[in-house]
Amino acid sequence: MQNQMLSKAGSSFEQIFVIFNMSSGKSVFSDSLERVRKLVKGLRQAYSKSEVHFVGVDTFAEARLQTKVACDMQVDLLIVAGGDGTLREVTDMVCKSSYQPKMAIFPAGTVNLVAHELDMPVDINAWIKRLMRGEEKVVFPMYANEQLFLSVAGIGFDSYIVSQVKPAEKQQFGRAAYMLHASSLLKKEWQKQFKLTIDGEELAEQAASVLVLHGKYYAGTYNVIPEARLSDDFFYVCTISSVVAKDLMKYVLLLVTGSLLTDSAVQVYKAKNLRITSCLPDFPVQVDGDILGNLPVEIKIADKSLCFIK
Repeated sequence: MQNQMLSKAGSSFEQIFVIFNMSSGKSVFSDSLERVRKLVKGLRQAYSKSEVHFVGVDTFAEARLQTKVACDMQVDLLIVAGGDGTLREVTDMVCKSSYQPKMAIFPAGTVNLVAHELDMPVDINAWIKRLMRGEEKVVFPMYANEQLFLSVAGIGFDSYIVSQVKPAEKQQFGRAAYMLHASSLLKKEWQKQFKLTIDGEELAEQAASVLVLHGKYYAGTYNVIPEARLSDDFFYVCTISSVVAKDLMKYVLLLVTGSLLTDSAVQVYKAKNLRITSCLPDFPVQVDGDILGNLPVEIKIADKSLCFIK
C-alpha cells in the first residue's frame, strides 16, 4: 500500500521542467547530451499526460534564468541534469522565488555529491522508476557568506587544491585533475592555521584544515560521517590539527577507507553557525567542489527546507 501511494505521488506531476547544463561532466559522460535526451524521452513516455519542458544551458547564468522561468510557470517538478555547481545555482534561485517547485537531480556532472547523497542512480530507466515512486526528501540548504550550497565546504588543503584546478582541467580529466594538484602538497610543509567560532563559542585550538559536512559523503564517494543527512537542520565540522606533508598521505588513506575520524588529530563538532578566520590573506574557500571566495567565511544552515524527489 505504501509503495502504491508513493507511485501515485510520483505520477501526479502536470508540468515537468528539465534544465540540462551542457558543460557539466564532459570528461565523465562524453555522451551527456544524448543521455539527457533519452531521459527526456523516457519522462515523456512515463508521464504521457504531463507537459515535459526541456532546456539546455551553457552557463550558470543561463541556468539561473531558466530556473526563474520554471518558477514563474509554477511547474510541479524541476529536474536539474548537471553537477553540484549547476544544482547549487538552480537551488539558489528556487530559494529566492515566491513559488518553490519540488526538485530532482539527474547526475551528469564531475562528482554529483548531492545525487549520491540522495541515492539517485545513473541508469536512466532506474532513475525514472525512482522518480515515479515519488518518495520525498527534505533538504536544508546552507549558506557561506550568504551564498547557497548544499553538501560540503572546505578550508585548508582541499580548498587549496580546488583553487589550483583550472576549469579546462576539470572538464578534461574529471576527478583526476584534483589528484594531479594534490601531489604538489607533498613537496612542501603545510603552515596554515585557521581560527573557528562555533555557535558563538571560539575554539581554543586553531585548525590546520577544516571540513564542513552536511551529508555523509566527501569528494563524491568517501563516507566520512555515516549518520549525517541533508535533512538535518545542523551540520558537522571536522577539524584537523596537523597537516604536515608527511601526514598528508595518511589522511588520504584514512579518508578513502572511511576511517578519517579514528585519527586523534581529527575532531568533530555539530553546528548551526560557523565562522572561520585567518591571518592568511585571500585564502580560498570551496563549497561543493567550487571556489566560493576567500576567508573570512560565515557558514550557517538555512531556516527553510526544500523538497527533493528521491
